[in-house]
Amino acid sequence: MRTIATTLAAMLAVALVASAFAQTPKALGWERGQAVPQSAIIEHATAEGPWKIAPVESVAGFDVVAVVYTDKLGVCGVGGVEWITSNNAYGTVHRRKVDDWAERVASKFDGVAGTKTDANIDTLFDKARHWLTALKRGNVVYRYSWRDSLPEGYSYVEVVAAADHVAVSFRFDNYDACRAEKEAAQRAEL
Repeated sequence: MRTIATTLAAMLAVALVASAFAQTPKALGWERGQAVPQSAIIEHATAEGPWKIAPVESVAGFDVVAVVYTDKLGVCGVGGVEWITSNNAYGTVHRRKVDDWAERVASKFDGVAGTKTDANIDTLFDKARHWLTALKRGNVVYRYSWRDSLPEGYSYVEVVAAADHVAVSFRFDNYDACRAEKEAAQRAEL
């Protein structure tokens, strides 16, 4: 009897480990460490060397999607951009879009809310009616970010407003290794 119980416990442990590995971190259709086939790339990567950023086919809701990867480590980050054509000076369209994307990201992570940053450091354009102008000047920050309480495999997630778009970016836990590979290649070129 003890042998059957031990065998069942071992089988359950193997099943739990297998299911943990089956849940590879994924964002915008790309998995951490996934190889990027040339057929998926819409245009050439933006940089030579190991660190590459390449536009790929967009997914619903985004006008542009790009992956950050190295040939050795695969995908280490992915981001999407939704263009905004509104010129509402109060930035209501920008903020609503950021809030909407932040809700989607939070639901992806089982309701874990991101840290919201809403700051204007522009002394000249610090009134609400000048929000978009301050954003264009680079003095407004409106974003949600996730560092803690992320599922395993993710290191950082951000939804941020820019002058003409909203960007959503995911960094996987191999992002720093990808960056280290890039820096090592740059040092080797010296």
